[in-house]
Amino acid sequence: DTSLRMASDVLSFLGKRKFSMYRARQVFRKHDERFLRELSSQRHDQSTLIREAKARIEGLENLMISSQEKAGEFKDLGWDTDILRKEIKNAQGIFEEKEKKS
Repeated sequence: DTSLRMASDVLSFLGKRKFSMYRARQVFRKHDERFLRELSSQRHDQSTLIREAKARIEGLENLMISSQEKAGEFKDLGWDTDILRKEIKNAQGIFEEKEKKS
């Protein structure tokens, strides 16, 4: 859990929206736990375990990419109020400058 939180914090710091990272973390955790349970039965057959793990990792990557594309960035605006405040403040400043020129 700590590594997932740290990864989402880093991506948030790099500009990704916090809720997008929260949602991606939840999707990853849910599927990772399910895959672990399913693959545990293959623990004695290393070649099958590796093959199945690679296939599931690829499927999870595709799921995460499609989930991000479907969600869109605008659905996540409610979580990043700091960004919204900066955008509103910037818009107000532009509006005030236009009024001063008029």
